[in-house]
Amino acid sequence: MRRLLLWIAAPLCVLVAFGVAWLFELSAEHVLALAPVIVVGTAAVVGLVLLWIKAALATLRDRGEPFT
Repeated sequence: MRRLLLWIAAPLCVLVAFGVAWLFELSAEHVLALAPVIVVGTAAVVGLVLLWIKAALATLRDRGEPFT
């Protein structure tokens, strides 16, 4: 499972870094220097969104109201 996760996460990290470079028109040197910040920032945003979704679903489930 860990190897699969590594094979999925590594290319995604590279794609996110170069996506940010393209979006903000940064040079490759700047992207390589900022890559750890870009990856950690993206992971934090994704984690926060997933946490919000989990909290919203738990709230809806506790209310007992049907949702589809």
